[in-house]
Amino acid sequence: MSNFFYRLGRKTGKAIRKPKWYYKAFFGTETEALQAENIFGQELAEHMKSEFTIIKNHRLNEFVDEVGGRLVNKVKKPERKFTFIITESADVNAFALPGGYIFLSLGILNLCQHNPDALAFILAHEMIHVLSRHPLKKIMTSKSFSMLANMLKAGNIVGHLAKQTLTDLIESIYSQEYELYADRYGLLLMVSCGYSGQACIDALKSLQERTQYNNAFNYFSTHPSLEDRIKQLRKELQNKV
Repeated sequence: MSNFFYRLGRKTGKAIRKPKWYYKAFFGTETEALQAENIFGQELAEHMKSEFTIIKNHRLNEFVDEVGGRLVNKVKKPERKFTFIITESADVNAFALPGGYIFLSLGILNLCQHNPDALAFILAHEMIHVLSRHPLKKIMTSKSFSMLANMLKAGNIVGHLAKQTLTDLIESIYSQEYELYADRYGLLLMVSCGYSGQACIDALKSLQERTQYNNAFNYFSTHPSLEDRIKQLRKELQNKV
């Protein structure tokens, strides 16, 4: 996912120029806001699917949909839909777009070792982001996004300035507050569905061992430290969640 936000920025010019859906997303009724978010998210998701190689493996898709389905059924918002999409990337990545589109890399599935409990944590974490509207809020209200929108309108998304702007955007989206929030309530969600909370700690430990010498951008590089996340999750489990 190292170029994800660069591709995202290049592909969102058309959507950015639609103030009507933007207004409804923030100032419309709850129904209008959800519809606006879905429209924006669907457009972004289609662009992302054109940029990644999407895996259409019945076994893998069934595995992800089964775990994701259990989590979705526990959410008390039937109007909120989720779509799980697997990419062929070997990077350890997962991300959520507005509208409930959750992308998972083959690398992160391998990290989970196809353990449904570990996968449940990854999916629940991203679902909490969507339910809390974190992707939409952070993308659309960030100063970096405003700068990016102006660059897109001017047709000038090239060079170091664009890359620096996107770096700032990444950091704003993956704030420590949002990530720890998604961890905590993602844990609550997965445990409420009968999945093992210990599995999420095991997955983070495994990742910590594999990536401690890897500085490449991936799913966890802009999150709070893995040590801090593990500490918080252990505390939650000790409190019987």
